[in-house]
Amino acid sequence: MNKNFISPAGIFSYIFVVRMLAAVMIIVTKDNVFFDSDLLLRPFLMIIIIFIVSMPVLIYTKKFAGTGIIEAAGQINPFYGKLIAFIYIFFYLYIAVRAVSRFDLYSNSVMFPDIDMTFFIAILIIACAYNSLTGLRTLGRTSGILAVLFIVVSLAILSVSAKEIDFINLTPFFLDGAGTFVKDSFASASYTFDICLIPLLSSRIKGDITKHFYIWCGLVFLFIFLESAIVVATLGNFANTQMFPSFSISSIGDIGVFKRLDALETANWTFGIVLRLSFIIFTCTDTFSAIFPKANKRVVTAVVAVIIFAFTTFVSQKINRFLILTEQYNLIIIYIFVVAFLPSAVLIGNKKLERSKKSEKSNAV
Repeated sequence: MNKNFISPAGIFSYIFVVRMLAAVMIIVTKDNVFFDSDLLLRPFLMIIIIFIVSMPVLIYTKKFAGTGIIEAAGQINPFYGKLIAFIYIFFYLYIAVRAVSRFDLYSNSVMFPDIDMTFFIAILIIACAYNSLTGLRTLGRTSGILAVLFIVVSLAILSVSAKEIDFINLTPFFLDGAGTFVKDSFASASYTFDICLIPLLSSRIKGDITKHFYIWCGLVFLFIFLESAIVVATLGNFANTQMFPSFSISSIGDIGVFKRLDALETANWTFGIVLRLSFIIFTCTDTFSAIFPKANKRVVTAVVAVIIFAFTTFVSQKINRFLILTEQYNLIIIYIFVVAFLPSAVLIGNKKLERSKKSEKSNAV
């Protein structure tokens, strides 16, 4: 079997892992509230938003089964195909810098305080670049293993933390108004932007995408709801004093000889960022190769890795640069654009092309 094919279980395992990674990596800012009981309701609206925004992706996979979005856009006009390819490349470079910068902040805050992580980040990116060359099938299988690991560790941490629940931490709903609740729900949904990989890799995915999408939605809702409930009911207002509130609950309890469950969470983070960055580098390299088939993939991989490292180093030097990069509204707009707008535009463009061809045939007859 070709190493650059992936099963629906593999691709959705990857999307599940990175969504769980994003949940743990949420940072307290003036725009985030973590002790408010609205956090309990947020997953319900979040999953509805995800479902609605993802509809163009599901429609695309049925209409263009086995055809990637770059090829489908190229059928309308070759320029459109290249434009969408460049959009994906720039988007995932932005996401890579965002993810690695956040991991760098976490490393300096939790793992190795006051230590310059530049050399470690360089080694991490090099390792991920090499890992990306193993192919899509290997990345998919690794995603499946990590998804199981994330589920087991998360359930262990949540079950231990549940012993510390104090219902006095619960607050009335909508203290900050319904508008804030809706905005935060959109922000939570926007972390599932990796759904946009499905149209991009459609020609590489073999199997029933729709069924796995529903299973993925159920798992994401379940774990986000459980994590939200535990954070609110155990930490309360204390959550807003922590840089990484979701991570903080892992240090509450222990299981037998395992006294440091936060170490398991740290391992999850590390494995997750390696998988995420490897997948991103593969995606950027593969997409670039679709535009320039003769380009050497190893050279392109190296260039992508250097770009990610250079911009991550630049962003990590100043916290205000990092905050601009992680601004919620930017990600919400980007999420809707890449997940809903791009597939919709390609679907509409191809439908108009089909009508035009039918009209030409009718006129010819």
